[in-house]
Amino acid sequence: MKKEFYNSKIFILILSIVIFLSSGYALTTVFNFYLFYLKLSVAFILLLPTLNILMKKGVKPKAGLVFILLIGIILTMIASGFDNVNAYIGYIILILLAFEIMLLYDFKSIKNYYVNIMTIIAIVSLIGYFAVNVLSISLPTVLNINNTQYGNGIIFFTLKGNEIRNCGPFWEPGVYASYLTFAILFILLGEKNKYGKLRLFLFYLTLITVNSSAGFMLMLLSLFIPFLKNKNVNNHFDFKNILNFFMFTIAILIIINLDNIILAFFNNNPFVLKLLSENVLNSSRYIALQANWSLFLESPYWGLGVNEYARLTSSYTNADMSTSLSFLSIFGLSGIIYTLMIIIGAFNMKNVNSYIKVIVSLMFLIIVNKEPHQNILFTWILILCFFYNNHLFSRKSYNL
Repeated sequence: MKKEFYNSKIFILILSIVIFLSSGYALTTVFNFYLFYLKLSVAFILLLPTLNILMKKGVKPKAGLVFILLIGIILTMIASGFDNVNAYIGYIILILLAFEIMLLYDFKSIKNYYVNIMTIIAIVSLIGYFAVNVLSISLPTVLNINNTQYGNGIIFFTLKGNEIRNCGPFWEPGVYASYLTFAILFILLGEKNKYGKLRLFLFYLTLITVNSSAGFMLMLLSLFIPFLKNKNVNNHFDFKNILNFFMFTIAILIIINLDNIILAFFNNNPFVLKLLSENVLNSSRYIALQANWSLFLESPYWGLGVNEYARLTSSYTNADMSTSLSFLSIFGLSGIIYTLMIIIGAFNMKNVNSYIKVIVSLMFLIIVNKEPHQNILFTWILILCFFYNNHLFSRKSYNL
């Protein structure tokens, strides 16, 4: 296959549509878009040029960690008696496709394209948000597979009865908050340009309309970046600076989540339970944390497998919202690679100081653990680029 084909405008358009549909588009929870076959087809098309690059440039040692994760998925499939094989193949295709995209396309171009697309999405969503909440325009209603009602604007959606939260084109406001946060990071840690401040204002304004508590926390963390990115801190591992800032950040998170942390460690203590509110005891984030950790301990080596995990969590609300712990529960110890790639990627970043490494890793971990990201293609692409490319967030690799 000629290199020009996968870099052609028509294929880039097709690839962009597949990534968009596979990354949280709301109507994929309403209609069958045959995403399994779409991703399989694109992964097959990109396989030959990927192999050519690997043979020419060689395989980086970091690829070994991705390979171990794939082997872990296969071993879990075997250990579970080949239950729901399509689900395991789906994970393998998802990771392979993300790996192919990461290897074949320059991430500077991906970031530019992403920020431009997010600019359009943000503008459209603000117009839709204003039309629905100020002008009281009603959108046609559709019902998704979870019996959630959407106001359907094709490229803009509302949650019926909760229109004050801006979903953009995605199935959940939190996903939209994640994508806006990534766009903000790319700009804050990129080169200065004449549209940067305007786009930052647009993304922050849109993030406010999402009305996500985690989104507000991410916004707060991002506001530290302009003040810290030019600090005179060595780019190499600086234990003292990292430790100081890490302890400061942890202290803030402990204060914010004190009830949940106490409950996680003293959930069998009747005295402690009396001190905590009913809201905390029934919060979906706490339930997800507790459930996934308990399930991981049931089968720590090979994991529970897809079907068993789904069966055991069927009685919990949003048990899969913590992606890091879900991977551990489903795939056992190999599932920790998902989180390790984020942490390793953060602390291997070049041209940024220790403070920024801590902030970026913390923001990334918050994003993937505030709602389920295990089946979101764009998150996988970003994680692998983050893991592989030391200049992912550096100023050298971004230029709008």
